[in-house]
Amino acid sequence: MSNEKDDTYKYAGVYKDLVELVGHEAVLAIYENMKGQQVTFPNRLYSTEYIVELAKKAKDGDELKKIALKYDYTERRLRQLLKQ
Repeated sequence: MSNEKDDTYKYAGVYKDLVELVGHEAVLAIYENMKGQQVTFPNRLYSTEYIVELAKKAKDGDELKKIALKYDYTERRLRQLLKQ
């Protein structure tokens, strides 16, 4: 029986990359559910609401700065979101 990594040659385009990242079974599930669709992945993984929730829990400016850096926001933008 061949290794899953060795079988990547039989996949087209992005499916080959996905097999290497998440495995054969996950790619088949993605294919069955989303084939024919064009998918664009946003730069940010987490919702703004979640980031605001984290920012509200920040105890000081240093912690807010760390949250901003970790989730690719500016400290100024987080403060704006907190005011809204």
